[in-house]
Amino acid sequence: MSIKLLKVKPQEKSQDSGQQQVDRKSGQTEGGDENKSKSKKCASSTKSNGTVKTVVVGSADADPAAIKTTTTTATDNTTETTTTTTTATTTTMTSEKFEAPLVWRNIFLFVLLHSAIPVAIMMIIDPKTRPHWRTVLWSYAAAYISGLGITGGAHRLWSHRAYKARAPVEILLMILQTMAGQNSIYTWSRDHRVHHKFSETDADPHNIKRGFFFAHMGWLCCKKHPEVREKGKLIDMSDLEANPIVMFQHRHFWWMATLFMVVVPVAVPVLLWHERLWTSFVFAFMLRYILSLHGTWLVNSAAHYHGTRPYDKHMEARESPWVIMFGLGEGFHNYHHTFPFDYSTSEFGKYFNVTTALIDMFAAMGLAYDRRKMDKKSIELRQIRTGEQLAKSTSTGSKSNRGTDNDGKLLEPDERETMMTADDDEPRGELKQVSRKLVSPFSLDYISGPTSLQYTM
Repeated sequence: MSIKLLKVKPQEKSQDSGQQQVDRKSGQTEGGDENKSKSKKCASSTKSNGTVKTVVVGSADADPAAIKTTTTTATDNTTETTTTTTTATTTTMTSEKFEAPLVWRNIFLFVLLHSAIPVAIMMIIDPKTRPHWRTVLWSYAAAYISGLGITGGAHRLWSHRAYKARAPVEILLMILQTMAGQNSIYTWSRDHRVHHKFSETDADPHNIKRGFFFAHMGWLCCKKHPEVREKGKLIDMSDLEANPIVMFQHRHFWWMATLFMVVVPVAVPVLLWHERLWTSFVFAFMLRYILSLHGTWLVNSAAHYHGTRPYDKHMEARESPWVIMFGLGEGFHNYHHTFPFDYSTSEFGKYFNVTTALIDMFAAMGLAYDRRKMDKKSIELRQIRTGEQLAKSTSTGSKSNRGTDNDGKLLEPDERETMMTADDDEPRGELKQVSRKLVSPFSLDYISGPTSLQYTM
């Protein structure tokens, strides 16, 4: 589902009584509170023949997915009105109060997993049960590499199709994603696509408007909102259904998860340096699994709760320094929701991003290709138009801080067209090959690398 955007010039006051304007409402959030969007107003234009054309978007009393065009022709004695209704889509919706039943199985498992934290502390304090340093290091490393299966695999490769990968890379990322134990690739990607299409609505699986805890892990402790299930049926999953690697894992997820999530991580310390089985289970499975889960959950909660919004101030997704540190490059979330198809999820050359470095390494080896990237000029224009620093950056009136049209003419803020909506998964622009750099995972320097695909608006 996408947003139909209209280019609107600043409205001029008119003394004509026939001139009209209509506000667009975005509906209500759970609990009955109205969440009014910062909508554009569609101004009418009055012609000499008496014809007035008004565009009504999302009337409060009508279907929010309908766009009505009303044309009224006035003559000396009669008035003829013609109304045409066309279907459109919008990411806003209303719903009645919903009390989600708790999923006690998940609650019990989460409590059991987190009970490993005090157990691990006591084991570290007691010299008799203290784990080998290799076990602690392995547990962290296992959490780290399994997280790359989420960020580089389930997220950027399969959810957003931000790049393409050869079969060996797909198999590797599939195994790492299974090791992370966050549902199958198919299920994870479906929920994430729903999150982007219906972000911050009742159809968002981890809607931040329902609170920090809900967005973090509470959404897994209760039944899904009916809107999540209904809108999830509308998501096109044909690309993943045609992927044999993804569907094999989906069909056999639980036995594969038992093997790669539990058996292999626990067996490595036991077999290689003779760690005690119970110690290895607590650290290499329970603690490692908790760390992996919270790393992903922080993107859903903290990255929608605290931070800056330099690309689009109208959404809750934010640039979160804490998530950048622990989320393997997923913390540049305002950028990601603004340009979801960008494989790097951040501005190129500006940030350290370990997942991007991994993808670039695969590309240098010929194992990844067709990496999609937003060009710098379009990013700057989007920042000027919708970023939260807009007022400050345009106050000087300098040409460098304001957008231009194709002829180089300076545009006023209200005249800039939207290049891309927050939930678009495809860019609107010309695709071309450009020189691409390979990111060093240990610095912000760049070395020569292969090419990638870049979109120019």
